[in-house]
Amino acid sequence: MSWFRRPALPDPVRRALDLPATDRVLASAELADGSWAVATRAGLLTSDAGGTTVVRHLWSDVDRAGYDPESATITVSWVDGAPPLALRLADPRRSSLAEPLRERVPAAGGRSVLGRR
Repeated sequence: MSWFRRPALPDPVRRALDLPATDRVLASAELADGSWAVATRAGLLTSDAGGTTVVRHLWSDVDRAGYDPESATITVSWVDGAPPLALRLADPRRSSLAEPLRERVPAAGGRSVLGRR
């Protein structure tokens, strides 16, 4: 496997997403605990490693997102004040998850503090 190749979303996780025909995966990232974060056109989804539990968040629910390079963690805050979601990347050099967050969060009325690579 190439060093720069992004890890493929496992089939059980992809199937569990059960995306409608109008949605598609923009980026995905394996997280440090083996779970997955997936950005789609419609929102941000998280799944356990086996795809048995999927949590969906619409982009309009995101207040802001930020990235801490020291811990390789993307933190997502919600407009309703719910506790933030911390997504600790397994390998930040092989993840493109920040790109759709950077693009989608401001478009949904939120604030992105994710820097460019």
